[in-house]
Amino acid sequence: MLRFFLRSPIFPVILLIFITASLVLSLINTQDLLAKLCSGISLILAFVWTILIKLHNNKNPKNRIKLTGFIPYEFREMDEGQQWVTFKACRNVYIYYSLAIPVVTL
Repeated sequence: MLRFFLRSPIFPVILLIFITASLVLSLINTQDLLAKLCSGISLILAFVWTILIKLHNNKNPKNRIKLTGFIPYEFREMDEGQQWVTFKACRNVYIYYSLAIPVVTL
């Protein structure tokens, strides 16, 4: 259960929301306390995330999660089939963006 939670994109998205809220609220001069609260929550979440990853790595030394890994878990290509699926997904997203961005700008 812990492995699925650590590898899911939910936690990084929540952390990104708190960091963005902290930055936006720090630009507003009247919301200084709320900006500090969001910064504190994001620091606590990052600390808890690090502790949970270390706990998982101690329990499962053969199935470790890297703290410094920048490639999402979904893009780890183990064989040719996964490489093909990743290629097709990236191609479809690129085509979608190349068509959607000009339409949105119009």
